[in-house]
Amino acid sequence: MSEDGAQTHADVIIAGAGAAGCAAAWTCVRAGLQVLLVSDSLDTVFLADGETVPGVWEGTVFGRAVAADAGEKARDLHRGAKWLLEREQRLHLLQANVSGLLVEDGRAAGVRTWEGPEFRAPLTALCVGSFLAAELEAGALREQAGRPGRMSYPDLAENLRAHGVELEPHVHAFSSAAGSGTVTALAMAEAELDDGVWLKRLPGVAAAGWCTRPDVDFSGAVRAGEELGLKLVAQAAAVS
Repeated sequence: MSEDGAQTHADVIIAGAGAAGCAAAWTCVRAGLQVLLVSDSLDTVFLADGETVPGVWEGTVFGRAVAADAGEKARDLHRGAKWLLEREQRLHLLQANVSGLLVEDGRAAGVRTWEGPEFRAPLTALCVGSFLAAELEAGALREQAGRPGRMSYPDLAENLRAHGVELEPHVHAFSSAAGSGTVTALAMAEAELDDGVWLKRLPGVAAAGWCTRPDVDFSGAVRAGEELGLKLVAQAAAVS
């Protein structure tokens, strides 16, 4: 893949490489699609909070695949998942910050990044977790961050609102080695989604995980990502 995205073919671009994004990407590539998986940090691909993730494997194709190569401790989970994704020839992991959607003739055509390059694909999935315009509070600390040391996506949130997508604030607590506090982030209103994943106002764009269901836990996000992947595969077949 070239640095500016030229001469690159992707069937699907997935923004966010957490539980939902990785599960969606895995499902798509295993079905034969070319996937560009974009994360603001490749060091945190599929990284879970805490030491263990009870039940994360149960009932998911991606979970069983990772479990074959790693234990259920969060760091082992992260390393095993990243290794599985990186070995897939149809998947490219890119470190960049998605700042907005490319829209042509009323339909999404890819993404633009804060770093400058634009990437195109007929389908785009947003799995950006609790990072849409996220604001962290921990004691006297106030900053734009999804978690300690993690970025926020204010530009993407602004871009979605510019396209008429209704976003609602939600608060969740966190606790980590870096401390504890709360994060207030935006999620898509339920009325904005068709069939649970497709953005009604932006044909060609889907979403899953915390940014659509703020009550979802890590295990649930894996399952939501797998379901999203299956719908992306079916849509890709329908438009091809």
